[in-house]
Amino acid sequence: MRANGGERWDPGAKTHSFAKKRENYRCGGAAAEDGPAPRKNGRRRRAAKEEAMIRPTGDLRRVKEEILSYYKQDVLVHVDLGRNKSADFTGKLTGVYPALFTVTPDDAAYRGKTAYSYSEILCGSVRVTRRG
Repeated sequence: MRANGGERWDPGAKTHSFAKKRENYRCGGAAAEDGPAPRKNGRRRRAAKEEAMIRPTGDLRRVKEEILSYYKQDVLVHVDLGRNKSADFTGKLTGVYPALFTVTPDDAAYRGKTAYSYSEILCGSVRVTRRG
């Protein structure tokens, strides 16, 4: 016993209210031997969350066909750089490759990235439109 009349705290004891609260929090009120409660419809929660967050806007084949139609033409490129920053420039689409395409800027002093993958268009971080 302590001088103030209270019990000495034992971290391994299951009789303290803190240990009971911790056990109920971990197991949702069920005994530890039962394991976690089964999930709805047997699906993983992460998959359901990802389905709600990702909206299909097109497929890679359509994006490649659209970029191929801009080949050797003047285009306007809008690039989202993150944190509310973006870059716009005009140039000529000079290279179309299986995994990426290149744009040669009209401004020779442009120091940004000029090769982009098709998935960047699909994700919305790059937009390419025909200038004219």
